[in-house]
Amino acid sequence: MKKTTIMFTALLLSVGATAVVAANDSDSKGGNQTPLSDSGESIVLQSTVQNIGETTVQKKDGLITKEEAKKAALAVLDGKIKEVERDKEDGRLIYEVEVLFEGEEYDFDIDAYTAEVIEIDDDLLKTPVANEMKITVEEAKEIANKLVPNSKIDDIDLKKERGIYLYDIELELNDEDGDLYLDANTGEVIKLDGDIMKEMERMTTKSKSSSESNNGKTNESTSYISKEEAAKIALDYLGEGKLDEVERKIKSGNVLYEVEIEIHDDDVEVYVDAITGNVLYVDWD
Repeated sequence: MKKTTIMFTALLLSVGATAVVAANDSDSKGGNQTPLSDSGESIVLQSTVQNIGETTVQKKDGLITKEEAKKAALAVLDGKIKEVERDKEDGRLIYEVEVLFEGEEYDFDIDAYTAEVIEIDDDLLKTPVANEMKITVEEAKEIANKLVPNSKIDDIDLKKERGIYLYDIELELNDEDGDLYLDANTGEVIKLDGDIMKEMERMTTKSKSSSESNNGKTNESTSYISKEEAAKIALDYLGEGKLDEVERKIKSGNVLYEVEIEIHDDDVEVYVDAITGNVLYVDWD
């Protein structure tokens, strides 16, 4: 038993010595080398894989820094930064940057990946930004008066929402209040509140009834044709077809009717000017 123990101990010492010699020999030939497998291929250590993985994650992260978010906001308004914090809004990572400019506070939402200014939720009319808009305030008011005749403009602001500079025009039509949103660079209508649209529909219906009761004399308080008139114009223009739907919309600053008509299993959309009754164009689907 003692003899077996001595032989086993000697074997361990021999293996250990061989390992030490091999390690020293490797160091003397160029330092630490990548170990090889039986096939001669390099073996990547687990710790190296983890380090590479961490580096890759950092590169894919792609988030801008707070300093870059500050620069993006100051490029719009050269004021003083009061606060910066990262947040998530509607599933989107953003930096919320608060800028003090000429005594007023402006809240910026900056995309945390691209540094794009997504939103400025304050009136910019008294800032240099207003001078950069292609549509002036007066032109915006003219568009609003054309789209919603007989309305009163209570207020107008310049903001940035979803990356677009727009005029938020507060309108009053009879007893209804609502907002009209115009692209401040193209004049295109972004949105018109439903209450104002409903009031315009009501006025159109009332005007038609008044016209019929006055032996065909039209009421000049409104200038829009009715849905029924738009449908008839579209059907007469095509000469055939079955009426599916009529909807009043605002496109490129014009109020129009989109009349959907079915012809031989094809869907056709006829766009009729809501003021003149002219057919603007036809879309054959």
